[in-house]
Amino acid sequence: MPDQDALDMAQVQRGNRECFKHLVARHQSALFRYAQSKLGGRSLAEDAVQETFLAAYASRHAFDLAGNFRGWLWTIMVNSCRRLGRLDQRHDRTRIPLVEGQAIAGSAADATAELERAEQRELLASRLGAIPEAQADAIRMRFFGELAFEEIAEVMGCPTATVKSRVRYGLTNLSTLLRQAEEKSTP
Repeated sequence: MPDQDALDMAQVQRGNRECFKHLVARHQSALFRYAQSKLGGRSLAEDAVQETFLAAYASRHAFDLAGNFRGWLWTIMVNSCRRLGRLDQRHDRTRIPLVEGQAIAGSAADATAELERAEQRELLASRLGAIPEAQADAIRMRFFGELAFEEIAEVMGCPTATVKSRVRYGLTNLSTLLRQAEEKSTP
């Protein structure tokens, strides 16, 4: 039995734009989390997600309904992030890390906790940039994008065992880097 993505995509190929909205709603959060962790900023992440869905819609007739929609969409996302990352490097923009765009209401303790979480996200993002890109991408897809190992393998074009290895070694490398950062920050 085909999954809901395949059913919606079949309708999109027949001209039903409403079904494309369902696909966007279903996948945009995970794509955004991945893009933000990869590109480092909310604005670039939003651009990557928008570019991904525009490209998916533009090439909707090229999608094979027997294929895996999620894997196809994530391949487009990875390519969009690469392209936007290269453009961002060329423009050499300075990024100012922001707390997740939400108002911090409540006590000073709430504000302090939110700032600590923002610092942790920033530290994690910088350390992901310090490990090999294949490991970082596998970790981002697994934990930010919530993809299964098999889906990551399809997107990365490698065996599932390779993806599992990249995630494991990437987490080991991240753990080492985070531990070193913690040791440097404690007197």
